[in-house]
Amino acid sequence: MKETEPTLPAEQAYDAYAPFDREAIEFEAMALIENRQHAPEVPLAPQERFDNARTALWEALTTSGHLSRVEIDGDSIEDINRQVLARLVNGFHAELPSHEYNRRYAELCNELVIQKTHLAIAAGTMDPEVAVLELSDFPTVLPDSVASRLGYRAKNLKGMVRSTHFERTSDGRYHRVIEQISRSNADGHSSRAFLAASGQHMPPPESDDLRVLSTPLHYSKRDYRDAVVDIQRRLDAYSGPGVRFGEPTYNPLHVEYEALREESEARETQVAYFAEKLAAYEKKLDDKLATGDISEDTRLYLYGQEVKKILAAICTLAPEYSSDCLGTEATYYIEQAALYAAAGDMERAAELADAAADAADTILFCGMEISKEEADRLGLNPDNTGNLIGEGKEKMSWKDGVCRVKSCSSPRPTKVGPCSVCRNCQHMFDKGIDPTKLSLAAALAATSENEKKSRQKQKDFELAA
Repeated sequence: MKETEPTLPAEQAYDAYAPFDREAIEFEAMALIENRQHAPEVPLAPQERFDNARTALWEALTTSGHLSRVEIDGDSIEDINRQVLARLVNGFHAELPSHEYNRRYAELCNELVIQKTHLAIAAGTMDPEVAVLELSDFPTVLPDSVASRLGYRAKNLKGMVRSTHFERTSDGRYHRVIEQISRSNADGHSSRAFLAASGQHMPPPESDDLRVLSTPLHYSKRDYRDAVVDIQRRLDAYSGPGVRFGEPTYNPLHVEYEALREESEARETQVAYFAEKLAAYEKKLDDKLATGDISEDTRLYLYGQEVKKILAAICTLAPEYSSDCLGTEATYYIEQAALYAAAGDMERAAELADAAADAADTILFCGMEISKEEADRLGLNPDNTGNLIGEGKEKMSWKDGVCRVKSCSSPRPTKVGPCSVCRNCQHMFDKGIDPTKLSLAAALAATSENEKKSRQKQKDFELAA
């Protein structure tokens, strides 16, 4: 441990394999992989599609500091276990790089540990407050291009802190809850420090990220009352003073640990419309794949194009995500697109948003291109960016934030909506006035006039009533 690292008390987390037979779990995982050709395809439920779409979008929109929560319901523990196992087992194929194959094997073993933990809780032989912790660091041994193609974010060495716990609802149904926080600079340093403080002797696969991933832990929610948030706070402490969500420098998207759950939920509510759009489009692609109308490569390509357009639309309506999602070069286009969208010019906004997506340095897709005519015939053309921005503007909810118009007189924070514009500035855009070109004095005068009209409308309404 470096001399500059903080001295922290021992972590209250324990080897999750200890109550079980590790060798038997690893043997079971190998057998599942070997027999994967016989594993049944489990149809995706609407909620699972939505959760997958929501997760995909937020992993792209933020580099770190976002908490995603997924709940899996089932009539029985076996029902839930079957759903999750099928997804993991069907993710193995011969084209996987060997390191990624080994990572997925480690995750499959971890899933079997989770299942045995939940069965023990249901049987009353394990404390129901026990949760399973997985630390997933960036695979630094993979070339950046390969890592990006597999869905990892090389630019900031993005990793995940994942916690899974088990609940039984009042109606007797079983409930699995997965909470995951994204973090930057997940190169294994803080993870190894946390595991060492937990007294863990990690297995010796070929790389640090595999050693960490292959060491799931049990912890009690009594010891870490905010669960995965408290774990992330501890990991940041091992990285040094001033580090938050793995980043040593200021990131405007980061909030206090105590506010992370509420803020993450508000973010996801704000753009839930786009997750619904992506889930519906994925369903169309899967249906065409099942009937043989398209190949898997074509499905991947079209799905990637839809994601690309949706991310450009979200960034136009919420420009604060553009730097993390699309990169600094693309942010210039997004800033301009947001102004056109606020003014109602969706055609020009779409042109600039598409230019931003083309300039993005973080979005990579694989797959076989398909002609526009063929996609039209199959009803699979990705959505028009202008339509996405326009529809999203109507659907987007308002949340606390800072109006992006510099001359705005609104308090900070205030309620902001599409394009990160407050109600007063949006009212001016709707009237054909560009508040970004007004001086502060002129903006104050326009705001006062708007408030005067609003009060008069309220009086007229009260008199009419």
